[in-house]
Amino acid sequence: MFFIPGLCVWACSFSTNACAHVKWFAPYNVADTPIGLAGVLSPTFIELLVLTLVLLWSLCSLERTPVGATLLASVDEVFRLLRGKIDTLIRAGTAAFFVAIWSHGGIILTPELTTTSSATEWLQLTIAACLLFRVTMPISALGIVLLFAQGVWSYGLFHMMDYPIFLGDAVYLAMSGLGLTTFLGVRALDILRIGAAVTLLWASVEKWAYPEWTYPILYAHERLSMGLDPRFFMTAAGMVEFGLAFALLWTPLVRRMAAVVLMSMFVSAVLEFGKIDAIGHMVIVVILLVIAADDGIAPRRPAVLAPFCLSVALALTILLYYGGHALLFGKGIENIPIGLGEHFDQHFPFHFKSRTSEKQENGVEMRREIKSFQKRSISRKTRALDLKKETLRSQRPLLCAGIVLNGLVLEIG
Repeated sequence: MFFIPGLCVWACSFSTNACAHVKWFAPYNVADTPIGLAGVLSPTFIELLVLTLVLLWSLCSLERTPVGATLLASVDEVFRLLRGKIDTLIRAGTAAFFVAIWSHGGIILTPELTTTSSATEWLQLTIAACLLFRVTMPISALGIVLLFAQGVWSYGLFHMMDYPIFLGDAVYLAMSGLGLTTFLGVRALDILRIGAAVTLLWASVEKWAYPEWTYPILYAHERLSMGLDPRFFMTAAGMVEFGLAFALLWTPLVRRMAAVVLMSMFVSAVLEFGKIDAIGHMVIVVILLVIAADDGIAPRRPAVLAPFCLSVALALTILLYYGGHALLFGKGIENIPIGLGEHFDQHFPFHFKSRTSEKQENGVEMRREIKSFQKRSISRKTRALDLKKETLRSQRPLLCAGIVLNGLVLEIG
């Protein structure tokens, strides 16, 4: 049983960085060439993958024992009071999220997806208002799909692959509003869970493909990396996120424990990064809470099948990420970066030949790289501030948020 707290400690060690969405806090360009696969599939990556497979197999084996049954019963007891309020949680959480981004202004769905359209803001308020009544919930679902489509139109399909969780939320709301418990034999809650898992699987590959996006964050928040080599830290953070995301797709004890760990990770990230992170991750935190509370059954699967399926999922996700990037940015499948190539130094601008003897030298090189990032981000930050000044309505009554949520609770209760 000692591996269970060990897993939690190992995951939470990388929690804040793994769950703070880098696009909200640092410069990025999705059109840049990602690091080659030879740079991703390093010996360190393989070692961490093996550790993840062993931990997953151990937890799956434990689930089939009396100890696992006791743990599952304990989880049931902890979330017993929430189980009958799952639909309320999802509606209230989604409504609160859209009221928050409407009040902030200038956001499509997440903080980096900015817009100057006033119609977008009123669509967001309409989505929140329609969640007051079950009969109008499909309108909210349609509104979410329209916002997702706006994001694809403005930022491209590859960028929006970060956020299939919103499509899962939309499907759940539509099915709940129409009184449908299943679609093609799949529960609405399972569709919601799959959307959350796919979102996190995709985001974990981004940490391996573009580790340099996170360097400004590691520099600004030095304690996040715990003194570790940044390359190792990013590889480990991605592996933690991928393993926990895959666990959401597995059997009840595994997925519910993964949901609890992930939820604690996102909450700890909010403490470090503040209000923007809280708003952006509000929906996924609510969904993870729902997954932890859901007592839905699942077919019994051999424990040995879990490491195999995770390995297949890893290979497919990396292939889709790199193949999708090559296709959508006009480079063709044949141009997927395989070796280290000329872009290796671009992604790893500082090298750690020795963690002790060259620490000071690496710190200087890192600061130089961060300064270049900061210079390139000045114009972007200036535009964001101008947009905020234009769109933010300082006199908007925040009472509207309370009215919407209070009305939702009264109507459901």
